[in-house]
Amino acid sequence: MAWVTSGSASKFPSDEARWSRRGFLLTAAALAAVPGLPADPAAAAAELPDFPADVALYRSAYRNWVGEITADGLWACAPGSPGQVVDVVNWAWRHGWRVRARGAAHGWSPLTVTEGTPSGAPVLLVDTAPHLTGLALDSPAAVRAGTGVTMEALLTFLEDHGLGVTAAPAPGVLTLGGALAIDAHGTAVPARGERRLPGHTYGSLSNLILSLTAVVWDSRSGAYALRTFHRDEGDSAALLTHLGRSLVTEVVLRVGSNTRLRCVSRTDIPAGELFAAPGSGNGRTFASFLEEAGRVEAIWFAFHRAPLAEGVERLPHPAADLPARDTAVQLPVLRQRPDPGGKAGGPYDVGGGLVSGAGARRRAVRRCRARAGGHTVR
Repeated sequence: MAWVTSGSASKFPSDEARWSRRGFLLTAAALAAVPGLPADPAAAAAELPDFPADVALYRSAYRNWVGEITADGLWACAPGSPGQVVDVVNWAWRHGWRVRARGAAHGWSPLTVTEGTPSGAPVLLVDTAPHLTGLALDSPAAVRAGTGVTMEALLTFLEDHGLGVTAAPAPGVLTLGGALAIDAHGTAVPARGERRLPGHTYGSLSNLILSLTAVVWDSRSGAYALRTFHRDEGDSAALLTHLGRSLVTEVVLRVGSNTRLRCVSRTDIPAGELFAAPGSGNGRTFASFLEEAGRVEAIWFAFHRAPLAEGVERLPHPAADLPARDTAVQLPVLRQRPDPGGKAGGPYDVGGGLVSGAGARRRAVRRCRARAGGHTVR
């Protein structure tokens, strides 16, 4: 089974009128965290005394993508500018609170909050998506972006200016800051015979960072402050992939001329063949696809009999034989069926099976992690 799509922006538009079921599921955690319980002034004054008055404050639930980690009634805020982020961090430092940045919550690891975090815990979620979303070209080969901007918005902005990146995570609903924080997949290596285009580079999205602005301790002032790190500074290395233990407000990324890509997705290759040693089988191994395309990913949930293998073909610009597609594309590996109770259940098993219910999905994910030695597998 194979199908093709083309386009240089995200494959999963987040515009409400065009949401697919997959797009809805990918944003479920983020939507659950949208401010909806404004802070009671008396309660806020009692629990968060002297909190910056000009920063929106509210109670919020937290849920990661797979639903393994949930927390109710945490305090959260939405700073309107990098300066307000600094105000919030300094407040937290003075009052003994922990600050955790939150984007789309599209993850499995306990980097934001841990399972069992009570509502009264001194953990303050800082939502980046409402306001830290600025976009501007710094030069013909660099874009300045707030870390709350979604990948969809970033790639669309670049495409409108004839620019793009070599590789990026597939879901458009991810925030840029979240993708950079974990060195999100989207890694590219040179394909066989490929020549690097001007402005492009290989590696993950984090490898595109030219400079970044983060909230760091300033010993001279005895408080936290904004500082811009350039890529040639040694200290910048720790912030390129900080695993949620820093708060970056803005980045400048290297970009190049836009290219047209065609996604080729397959669900007909057994896992044993796909992940076989390089050079084995009939050329349908992950290694062979990587050599051919340079941009490959495999999604293998524990409850699927066969992985989803995706590769990218580079096309002429424009592609004369294939019109661009601007609508969402739903991957069968993540199709959903409602539970009997009406809630979204487990993904379709493209091999014919189905794991229903969030509980079964979580158990399957735990088994998948155990087989991977504790690492998150996607």
